[in-house]
Amino acid sequence: MVYDEVGSRELEYELSEGSKVRDLLSVILVAYPVLREMIYDENGGFRDYLEVAVNRVSVMGLDNELKDDDFVQIMPPIGGG
Repeated sequence: MVYDEVGSRELEYELSEGSKVRDLLSVILVAYPVLREMIYDENGGFRDYLEVAVNRVSVMGLDNELKDDDFVQIMPPIGGG
């Protein structure tokens, strides 16, 4: 679904020093505003069922500071059984 809107599985951005995950999301949403409803709920809160990972390690919240060459993933829940 995101691929259909973005046309790619990965995006690359340069952010200023001290930027956080939430800053990256803001930059992405400027380029792809259609993703807003997928990432944030109607009250502007980050959808709690999404998982954020930095360098393939799950993080809590959006205030983790990013460093050069960090790899950030925003993933939907994965079910199985």
